[in-house]
Amino acid sequence: MAPAGQNVEQRFGHAEASDGGLLFQGHVSGPLHIHHETRAKHHVAQRIIPFPRNEDVVDRNIFAALDRLLLPSPDYQSAALWGLGGSGSMTEGEARILLETVMGKGIDEESHDAMALLAELEWLPLAVSQAAAYMRRTSTPIGEYLSRLRRRMKRWEVLRETEFDRHRRRYVSNNVLQTWDISIEHIRQENQIACDILHSLAFVDNQNIPFALIAKAADMMGRPTRKEEATSASSACSKDQDENQDNNDNVLAATVLLQDFSFLRLRTSGERYQAYEMHKLVQEATQYSLSQEDRRKDETHFSEVALRTLTDLFPERRREVWGECEKYLGHAQRAAEWARLCEGEVEAAALLTRVSDYLHDLGRWKEKEPVDESAYEYRKKVLGERHPNTIRSMASLATTYHAQGRYDEAEKIKVEALALRRNVLGEKHPDTIRSMALLAVTYHAQERYDEDEKISVEVLALWRDVLGDRHPDTIRSMADLAATYHAQGRYDEAEKIYVEVLALRRDVLGEKHPDTIWSMADLAATPLQRPNYETNCSHPMSMNCSLESSMSFDRQ
Repeated sequence: MAPAGQNVEQRFGHAEASDGGLLFQGHVSGPLHIHHETRAKHHVAQRIIPFPRNEDVVDRNIFAALDRLLLPSPDYQSAALWGLGGSGSMTEGEARILLETVMGKGIDEESHDAMALLAELEWLPLAVSQAAAYMRRTSTPIGEYLSRLRRRMKRWEVLRETEFDRHRRRYVSNNVLQTWDISIEHIRQENQIACDILHSLAFVDNQNIPFALIAKAADMMGRPTRKEEATSASSACSKDQDENQDNNDNVLAATVLLQDFSFLRLRTSGERYQAYEMHKLVQEATQYSLSQEDRRKDETHFSEVALRTLTDLFPERRREVWGECEKYLGHAQRAAEWARLCEGEVEAAALLTRVSDYLHDLGRWKEKEPVDESAYEYRKKVLGERHPNTIRSMASLATTYHAQGRYDEAEKIKVEALALRRNVLGEKHPDTIRSMALLAVTYHAQERYDEDEKISVEVLALWRDVLGDRHPDTIRSMADLAATYHAQGRYDEAEKIYVEVLALRRDVLGEKHPDTIWSMADLAATPLQRPNYETNCSHPMSMNCSLESSMSFDRQ
């Protein structure tokens, strides 16, 4: 038989197809074909193509990716692993090709055992890939692997969908769990770091995993847990450069091992940093294994490692680190979702608050909403409704609703937050005054200008008393009151305050500060709104857009 790499080229014709071929498919549940005037016309199962299916024409970029994935290499990386997620079966012939490809050799001499193994695995791409990767790595004969698999079938039995099976999708076959179990047992014996990394990655996003995240998670393994830190006075010693390099080398070796067993795949989509992806079913099998009664302690440990890793990596809000924030955004959200497993709700809420800050700065309100809701629920559950941090999360959620134009919902939460802050912190606490100002913003957006004015006057008086006349928050309150007068048509009063605000900002903040520039725009727009002007343009900096977006202080 031809070598596996040649086999792939002959049967799939990917090298020829990439020269001007075209992929298309009709109904989404049907097979995917390569159409070309050469032997690339052979049928290729949709599970082999490492891309989500769609009903449109797919361009030749797919062929380029196939070239990349199917080129003969020492490891014969399987394209099928990154197809439909192992949820649909291949034909017997396709499964055999995949088995040969990943094993890197022909299977004629073991054909009987191979066909029996593929039948046991129900011709699922992921299960076949994992089994083949294991046999290639460990030089295990197919018959021996088949016997081992059948023994494990008795252990796993038939796992049914129950309320306790929270990690499994309905169509996930037990075969994925069984092949995972065989492979992870070997990895645990060969490289404990690799085993620990895999279990930690079960609690982050399975896509676009930076190597820095993997290295940080491995580093976290050696640190004391929160409970250990609470009972120990010792502090972690700093590591020198040589030790860090050794650790990185060990992590890289562990990552390569996980790739060899088809648990991780190095992304090749051109990121500026080294990143990996984990098959969703590999992740779910890992989660399921940890959820078993005898492994709950491990589940707690690895979910905490993931949470602390992202807490360490996700930066505080600054424009200069937006790229880093985006890199870890999905991972931070996923790690926070599992916080209950390790009683890390407070830490998760603080992490989600940083995520919320980042999304706020970019105006991504729809994404921010569930983040704020989760942070609020965590804090309310653990800290209680009256804790200042819980109230801050309430206020952040209200800001999100306001930005989405959901003013009634925003008002309801803001009224509640203000009442709590008055009761807990007192009338003159800065957070209480800010809650008043934010409620005025919503009244302004609802065109309830009299209520807006009443609160704005009170807020300005409080800021003057607490912070003084020249503090930026006091000056901002003056500008907001002027915006309210402007909306009421009281242009002379608005103009008088705008002149004073501009002078103060020039003196306190400088000529080129954004707030100073906005004040210039406010003042310039005021005459245009007078009745004797024909132009009736909208006010460029109403209170509705200025205060709600600028009051980033309602954060932790």
